[in-house]
Amino acid sequence: MGDGLETSNPTVGDMHQWNVWHSTQEKHQIFDTLGGRFHSQFGTEAFPHIDTISSHMLDFHNQADGHKRRIATYLVENFRTQTDLEAFIHLTQLSQAEALMFGYRGWRRQWGQQQVCGGALVWQLNDCWPPAYYAMRRVLAPVAVAVKRAHHDWSVVHARVLTISEYEVWVASSSQPTEVAATVELRFSSRQGSGSTGTVRWSRDVDWPQPLEYLSFEDRGVEVQPSGKTIVVSARKPKGLVFEERSGLFVHDSAIDVVPGDEQARREAGIAHENGLQRGGGAWDEAGVLLDGRRTGGGCAAC
Repeated sequence: MGDGLETSNPTVGDMHQWNVWHSTQEKHQIFDTLGGRFHSQFGTEAFPHIDTISSHMLDFHNQADGHKRRIATYLVENFRTQTDLEAFIHLTQLSQAEALMFGYRGWRRQWGQQQVCGGALVWQLNDCWPPAYYAMRRVLAPVAVAVKRAHHDWSVVHARVLTISEYEVWVASSSQPTEVAATVELRFSSRQGSGSTGTVRWSRDVDWPQPLEYLSFEDRGVEVQPSGKTIVVSARKPKGLVFEERSGLFVHDSAIDVVPGDEQARREAGIAHENGLQRGGGAWDEAGVLLDGRRTGGGCAAC
């Protein structure tokens, strides 16, 4: 009875979207094309912090059948895999953060366009380790800007032909939109505020060519410096990184992208100062950051 629509019709009711991670194992970059009216289940899995793995036998604490095989599939499709355990854990967390970002970012946009997707519940939250949390928090902020390129836009001929890259840029807002007629001019430039004017960054997004395994930036010149209760990160070439939290240390944001000329400062709590250096419990030199799965201490330039 009812309106005659099939129960599998994505335009009504809710759906469980498990064609990423499970089922057909689609690429997480196309999550937005797998949308429905409401997603009551979707997600992907990552390994927890190394301290958790050191204290638990995971095969007896994971209900996902074939979880290691499924995770490995997405790692080899998207990254240059490593056999070191901590690097492997880092990549699983990065994969999860990327997948959930693509899902929420695309579906949130669809609601603003034609009110297609009314919501999504990630399953399950106890699988979402810190990098995924930070990625979700950014794309679900009250106001979030997003940029998306046409992926796989390379040439299939041997000649170097002139190419034009297209990008989609949009802003998602949780408040009621107000239509305003305006002319928008976009330029690749940077402008500093003067004594009478200023600039405020309300939201930020970085779109990488996908999959990430094809990127090869040597000597990225990453620098991490403590400055009071702030950690400042800069790079000479584009870089994504994750702050690895330790006991006694909390970073207010992580899983960030750093591009040349755009320093990223993140607040932290728990670092003790002694003679201008970071010492003590949760010390900066013990906290470090994960760069391509490798740890480096504060102030160390690494890639």
